Amino acid sequence: MELIIERQKRFAEGIERMAKTYESRRSQRETMRIRLLNAVANLNKERNELNKARKDLAVRMAELVEVQAHTDRRLNAIKQARVGKSQT
Repeated sequence: MELIIERQKRFAEGIERMAKTYESRRSQRETMRIRLLNAVANLNKERNELNKARKDLAVRMAELVEVQAHTDRRLNAIKQARVGKSQT
């Protein structure tokens, strides 16, 4: 009779350990899932910010090209004026 009680006790302890292990693993999976979702959300946010920065850069580069062309025209006009004065 004691042998049966001892075996049942060990069996119950084994079941309890398995339940704790299962719960621990489930908790770890849930933690990792939350971390993964947060990482994906952060990556999406960073991607959106990067896309916005790229668009802003493209606009500013276009503005810079326009300003540079204007500067080149003014410099050419100054050069032309100097050449004209030196010829007269």
